[in-house]
Amino acid sequence: DRYGNHRIILITAVGIPVVILGWVLLKNFYLLVLLQGFAGFVWAGFNLATFNFIFDVVRRENVHKIMAYYQTLNNLCTIAGALAGGYLTTRVAGLNLPFLASGNYEVIFLVALTLVVLVIAGFAWRFKEVRAVEAAPSWDYFYLYRPMAHLMDQFELMGFSRDRGPDAKP
Repeated sequence: DRYGNHRIILITAVGIPVVILGWVLLKNFYLLVLLQGFAGFVWAGFNLATFNFIFDVVRRENVHKIMAYYQTLNNLCTIAGALAGGYLTTRVAGLNLPFLASGNYEVIFLVALTLVVLVIAGFAWRFKEVRAVEAAPSWDYFYLYRPMAHLMDQFELMGFSRDRGPDAKP
């Protein structure tokens, strides 16, 4: 909330095609389980940032109405995607594509991947923050500095000092 929704939406918007591509490339069950765990983080971040953005954009008295519109549109698109995927399943099953798995389901994921990338390319870069937010720290702050500082703090709790080793005297 402090840094806004822009960065989270962009990061998760890039993560969505990665998840779809994973379903095309990965064949190992355990890797697919890990992929679904990653997908959970991606979709949770995307949905959280989207809802926060709606709260920022919409006047308080209209939030319930806009949320209803959003959920209706979201559910209609989910139904349309499921129906289109089901229809494509019947169409691609008969194709002779020996380099794909039986049923040629990868074709459906590639179609979905193409559509998602087109939507992201069309909309994500136009998205702008609507309220004043603090400038977010650089990427390495979250992925390098903070985790390393946390790890070093854990060593201090176990009796190690950052400067002198495990048995240093004060």
